[in-house]
Amino acid sequence: MWMDLFEGSKAVTVFVSHVSAHKQVISAEEDFNNQVDRITPLDTTQPLAAATPVIAPWAHEQSGHGGRDRGYTWAQQHGLPLTKADLATATTECPICHQQSPTLSP
Repeated sequence: MWMDLFEGSKAVTVFVSHVSAHKQVISAEEDFNNQVDRITPLDTTQPLAAATPVIAPWAHEQSGHGGRDRGYTWAQQHGLPLTKADLATATTECPICHQQSPTLSP
């Protein structure tokens, strides 16, 4: 079989374009997510409304539990129309942040 392919390829002209050796190696999952992000339209002119209670805590987590301002900055960088109030609520209600916050003794 390999001989057949080799013999057949002698009669065909093969063009190879530039191959970039500088492409960052990423996982298959990250590559898939990047492709989906490119083809999925996101309308940032409309508020998230019903999705805000889910998206705001997720953005808070993605920003590294950095509080309202860091969560807001992360959301803006990723095109999410969340308000500082949304992120303040997510920070206040975060169980991980509650566990990590110091307790004041009387």
